[in-house]
Amino acid sequence: MEKSPIDYNRISKALQSTIESIEDEKVQMDSEVLGGLLSAKEDLTNALAFELFYSNPRNQS
Repeated sequence: MEKSPIDYNRISKALQSTIESIEDEKVQMDSEVLGGLLSAKEDLTNALAFELFYSNPRNQS
């Protein structure tokens, strides 16, 4: 099964949007919402790092 191409631009925009939401709304959010956004930011960062690492031919066995 062939992997679908990764849209790094879309992932990057989603990550940036999440970061901006956290910064803009931090004062007005309750801790549960803020925790969810921080978790989403971490998940997006990890997914991007994973895809970038494994898309590099030098890192494939």
